[in-house]
Amino acid sequence: MNYFTEIITKPNIQNPVAFITQRERDGITNERSVLANLTVLNISSNNIGEEGMKSLAPALTKLVSLEKLELSSNNIGEEGMKSLVGALSSGALRNLEELNLYSNQIGDGGMAAFVDFA
Repeated sequence: MNYFTEIITKPNIQNPVAFITQRERDGITNERSVLANLTVLNISSNNIGEEGMKSLAPALTKLVSLEKLELSSNNIGEEGMKSLVGALSSGALRNLEELNLYSNQIGDGGMAAFVDFA
């Protein structure tokens, strides 16, 4: 089981996404058949951080059916938010209806990037 599959099957894991390796990111990319049908992803309270969001953002673009993304309480920060906006701007998350960013210290710059996108 790769790291991303573990996130999906065990949404309350304690391992921060910030430590995803290139091999694991490649594994996420190669899981397209499973990920293409994923509609809800809840990785709240996993202390993803800015670096983790930078690593996770490119993989999110593969979730073409995603409707709900829960990222609350992850310390995403301003730079992490900018990475997330980049993923949203790609158009791949066009089915996203709900995004929870509660308690992430996004900052003015991160919020400005999000508003510019919206």
